[in-house]
Amino acid sequence: IHVPTIFGDDTNGGTIFVPKNTTNISQSDIFLHSQFPALTLANLLWINDNYPETNVTYPNSGAYWRQCSNIYGEMRYMCPGLFCSSALTNRTSKPSWNYRYNVEDPTQVAEGLGVPHTVEVNAIWYVYLRCVRSRGVGS
Repeated sequence: IHVPTIFGDDTNGGTIFVPKNTTNISQSDIFLHSQFPALTLANLLWINDNYPETNVTYPNSGAYWRQCSNIYGEMRYMCPGLFCSSALTNRTSKPSWNYRYNVEDPTQVAEGLGVPHTVEVNAIWYVYLRCVRSRGVGS
């Protein structure tokens, strides 16, 4: 099927999935390996070098929670979306778009969630759904 596509995610897509009590690099590595079993020790060492602990703490969270959340969000959501958009753009004549939603809610930011996974759903699709329903489609 050759149709236009759109992929995307939020800036902090991993914060709602990673255990908030992640307090050290070992816990971060264990969580990541549990989610991505093919990760090798060399992969984890590279990740740890390129994603240092953020030195920012949030309420009721461990020191490595955001570090692990940043990694998880990029690996699980951002990178696959970018890969799919790129692959479709290079292999089809139909357009493919990729977005990064970064509208901050002060409460979520204060909690350390940033712009969490799926927070953009209403902002992106609400207007479309209202338009479709106003035409009597899907009612």
